[in-house]
Amino acid sequence: MMRRSIFLPLLFVLSTFPARVPAAPTLSPQTFQVLQKVEGLLDKKAYDQAVRKIQKRLSTVSTPLEKALLLRALGSTYTLQGQYARAAKYLEQALATGALPDAQRLQVQYALGQIYLAMERPAKALQSLERWLRSAPEIHPPDRVLLAQLYVQLKRYRRALKQLNLAIGASHSPPEEWFELRLAIQYQLKNYPAAIADAKTLLRLHPAREKLWRQLAGLYQLSGQPFSAAAVKELEDFLGLLDKEREVLNLVSMLRAIHVPFLAASRLEKALDRKQVARNHEHLTYLATLWTEARELKRAIRTLKAAARLAPDGETWLRLGQLYYERGKWNEATEALGNALKRGRLKHPGRTWLLLGSAYLELERLGQSRHAFENALRYPESKQTAKQWLNYLKHLPPA
Repeated sequence: MMRRSIFLPLLFVLSTFPARVPAAPTLSPQTFQVLQKVEGLLDKKAYDQAVRKIQKRLSTVSTPLEKALLLRALGSTYTLQGQYARAAKYLEQALATGALPDAQRLQVQYALGQIYLAMERPAKALQSLERWLRSAPEIHPPDRVLLAQLYVQLKRYRRALKQLNLAIGASHSPPEEWFELRLAIQYQLKNYPAAIADAKTLLRLHPAREKLWRQLAGLYQLSGQPFSAAAVKELEDFLGLLDKEREVLNLVSMLRAIHVPFLAASRLEKALDRKQVARNHEHLTYLATLWTEARELKRAIRTLKAAARLAPDGETWLRLGQLYYERGKWNEATEALGNALKRGRLKHPGRTWLLLGSAYLELERLGQSRHAFENALRYPESKQTAKQWLNYLKHLPPA
């Protein structure tokens, strides 16, 4: 359920852009002038010239502050060119001087976090942003969301949830994407009731979004609330959102799981009639099973007949024959069992011959019964029982 999400605003370019640096006793006029000229070159996108000018000045300075500001400017230049590895290298060096003023140090830490994120190095990104977090005078909700997304990438879901809750709580109108992310985190933590609450929040915003209905039903199932899950799917069906075969079959399965096979069968039969579900052997057999569980044997038999005609083997005819046999419908049983043997590819043909022989015996058609038992002799699974039946037939008086 967790989707990979990277939050990379263009702000990181601006946050590393060389600010207009005021002259100060510890900053030489030469360095100040270089930084001003570099800023003008960057405005013109003259990146190569800016790099050369910065590097030339770097080779002559010795004070930590001047070195830090020039390294920061060099990192900013490479950032604007999309050369993130070089940008990170020089920004890290700027931080390592320990000479950056607090405001600029925080800017560089935050920018480094986003640069590492762009480089798909979430651990390094998080390291930079956590350093920034410890000193930042104010943390805005989007910053916490960025941290949450990094924690998610590193599978540190509890920390992600903490940051995301703080972001949502501090926002007057949180974007729906934040609730989607929190839902995904709650799912990973198996906090299903909380995930259900977020799914409901999102559904209020987008009641026609099928994915959210599926998520809500799935969460109810995972939280051990199958009746609620089925109710959600029924409501989704009522809204006309269940148009895919897979989703309809999922609803049928849910209804069966909560022990309402009649409703399950009725829903599947309606879907077959509406052509929402393919009328094939598999689905018709499933429908017959549901009618059988609902004790609707007439409907089960009618459905099995339709399924048997589409069957690749004789197993469905056998099952139909067994149903007839159990109900004492001997003529229908012999017809269905005969069809099973003709279709072939039975798992247990010997047992089918035995059942056919017994059905003929009930009809007092002794010759056909004997013939069926003689055929059962050919299979090890039924040989012994067939001998007993044939011996029994020998002792019966002539019909």
